[in-house]
Amino acid sequence: ALLPFIQRRVHGYFEGDANQAVLQRVYGIAFPQEKLLKQWKEIQEEAAKRDHRTIGRQQELFNFHEVSPGSAFWMPHGARIYNCLIEFVRKQYRRRGFTEVISPNIYNAKLWMVSGHWEHYKDAMFRTTCEHEEFGLKPMNCPGHCILFSLRPRSYKELPIRMAEFGVLHRNELSGALTGLTRVRRFQQDDAHIFARMDQIEEEMLGALDFLNHVYGVFGFIFHLKLSTRPANALGTKEMWDTAEARLTSALNSYCGIPSEVADPTAEGKTFVFDGTPATLKKYKLAEKKREKAEGEAFVPPQHAPWELNAGDGAFYGPKIDICVEDALKRKHQCATIQLDFNMPERFGLKYTLPQAEATVASPSSPVTPSAATVIEETKVQQAEVDQIKKEHKDHVHAHGQHSPMDAARELGIDRSLDPNQARPVMIHRAIFGSLERCIAILCEHYGGKWPFWLSPRQIVVIPVSKPQEEFAREVRNKFHGEDFHCDIDDSNGTLEKKIRNSQLAQYNFILVCGEKEVTMKAVDVRTRDNNRHGQKTVDEMLAWFQELRSSNSQQY
Repeated sequence: ALLPFIQRRVHGYFEGDANQAVLQRVYGIAFPQEKLLKQWKEIQEEAAKRDHRTIGRQQELFNFHEVSPGSAFWMPHGARIYNCLIEFVRKQYRRRGFTEVISPNIYNAKLWMVSGHWEHYKDAMFRTTCEHEEFGLKPMNCPGHCILFSLRPRSYKELPIRMAEFGVLHRNELSGALTGLTRVRRFQQDDAHIFARMDQIEEEMLGALDFLNHVYGVFGFIFHLKLSTRPANALGTKEMWDTAEARLTSALNSYCGIPSEVADPTAEGKTFVFDGTPATLKKYKLAEKKREKAEGEAFVPPQHAPWELNAGDGAFYGPKIDICVEDALKRKHQCATIQLDFNMPERFGLKYTLPQAEATVASPSSPVTPSAATVIEETKVQQAEVDQIKKEHKDHVHAHGQHSPMDAARELGIDRSLDPNQARPVMIHRAIFGSLERCIAILCEHYGGKWPFWLSPRQIVVIPVSKPQEEFAREVRNKFHGEDFHCDIDDSNGTLEKKIRNSQLAQYNFILVCGEKEVTMKAVDVRTRDNNRHGQKTVDEMLAWFQELRSSNSQQY
């Protein structure tokens, strides 16, 4: 018999509409065995201890106030984590060919009409009126990056252009949906947009997947890939979506090591095409088991587990690769996303120039020149997009009799026409953390508040045994502080044991004790927050150790 367990009861609007009646919603779960119910309860108890809202208050990282619902107030120690994550990704940007930009926080409604957000996303935006013109706070960075791309002529030799921004975004979430850092109204993303040629898509997708593999590896995350396809409210034509989805499928298969045709384990001599559906997923796993058995010790597993199809869950402007991370409690969280967009470049009239000779004939051996087939494919997609935009214009005017996306584009001076020697870039939306707020919430619960040294807001505390050692303790603290480590000194009047215990509870990674012997030797007695003793080490030895832990993003301490 199933063992039912009621999780919680909440109130909510019928169909999520604030104008509808308020109903009570009951969440429950059932288990076929008592031991599974017991395991689940243990996980829930551990999850409650790791709740990021509780840890945020205990460690004085962040808090919220009714004066700005859904917007976190970041305290000094929380800001350290926030800025450390930004710097961590910023270093990767330099290595991976991204350049940072800064765009405005508020735009005229005409820009949102051109992008399609005004029609599809207006209710989730904070809007205002200034000098009889409507404006909206940006909920995403992509339209601003399109403007940046269009500010001067672009050549095919420049592509791909990889723009990154830690922009402040605002989304008007319903107050009842706000939940700690996981659902907020004000947040920042590690947002990037790549403008590429059609023949560069797969390489850029693989580069993005390699990027997130590196980042999640540092955090110790296992991640799962899903291809989210055309939703009901999709912008653009079916042809455009089919092209985009095919490109993402090819990139995912390449990254996961899935061949174009897989030997069918259920039918000798036959093959099947993997498409991420449950049926082919089951076949693929059987095929891999069969291959492992046949190859024995020579078997090399694929780089990554196979991706899954998430039909109908793409963004309204393009399909996407959704990435779910698995934390220490085996819970899955949506974080990163990689989205392919043919629609936005068309709407903003983005273009780049081809060599005159490439307008009709291309050299297939050239590493930077798009092929003739690529130009033809881009032209087909672009014509389909133009037809779709014209249709939307007619529908909008017919339904509303007011300013349409085409009117807004005209007023902003957007020229969607292409000369014979011009082509339209493809846009790739990419975020690895998603929002920093949500990522910090997940990391907080993943680590249980025990931050690894390189990310910790409380890395080192120096404790003098008695008054005579305080001067040396301050010298030690100042040396580490001068090297940009978060180092404090505890010169309070408590006993040594109490100071050490308080430091462990505060989650200092390293506790350095200074007594008479240490002052004489210019050394410190070292222990970690888990009470492991490492004996005496000189200050210079500790500095070298700290620098190694920081530069390697080690999770050891």
